[in-house]
Amino acid sequence: VASTILFASVFRTFERSTYVYFAFLKRFAHPIVRIFAALCLITYGLTGSLYGPGLSFVAAFGDLASVLQVSFVVLGVSMAIGFQTRIAAMLGALLYLWCLAAIGPYMFMYTHQLGAYALLIILGGGAWTIDHRFHLGWHFRKTLEYAAPLAFPILRISVGFSIIAAAVYAKFLHSNLALAVVESYGLTNVFPFDPLFIVLGAFIIEFLAGLMLMLGIEIRWTALFLVFWMTLGHLSMHEPWWVHLPLYGFGLAILCHGYDRYTLLGRLF
Repeated sequence: VASTILFASVFRTFERSTYVYFAFLKRFAHPIVRIFAALCLITYGLTGSLYGPGLSFVAAFGDLASVLQVSFVVLGVSMAIGFQTRIAAMLGALLYLWCLAAIGPYMFMYTHQLGAYALLIILGGGAWTIDHRFHLGWHFRKTLEYAAPLAFPILRISVGFSIIAAAVYAKFLHSNLALAVVESYGLTNVFPFDPLFIVLGAFIIEFLAGLMLMLGIEIRWTALFLVFWMTLGHLSMHEPWWVHLPLYGFGLAILCHGYDRYTLLGRLF
């Protein structure tokens, strides 16, 4: 806790001194969301795993699995090149809601996907897309222009909620899963504490990181913090590279975009 407060405080000073550069990065936030949302759809279709390695298309949809796998890849490619981005995002959101109805609260861990689709529905594909180049996109700006300021807050809150949901599921409700990881990879050699204490610490850190994103507290620092620990986890535990692909992408987008008008620190400071 002390080190986190220290580094967050130092990062705020760094953030203020490099404001011009962060302001330049803001233009890339929207394209990053679109590209990573597209990569996630393509990856899920190609691997046959729905949102995570623990859930297969076959287990979720039975005979419709192959059709939906192809659908995910097609939607992902369409979104990646920016062709009818809003329609692709709407279909992606409907697929997520279908999974939520079929699978239940387990899908809360992947709410960041729904947040990304909502952002793309509101803002469209952006400037660097086929839609923009050839004026092919489905335009209903008058309907959604009032919602534009809500696009990135929705993404930020959905990412924070996903992190909290994952922490509650894997480290609280089913703490035996996290305990098995601690014992299997010998993490007690790195952190010389009781294994359950390490699980509790990881739960608290993830929960608070998600809460900080939801409230809008030191969001750039929190995004970097999460990317650092995810990378460390991948290097030490050899997880599939695509598992945290959306969190990498959306975390990078939050880092580039920075504070919005609905963040707590954005309002106060």
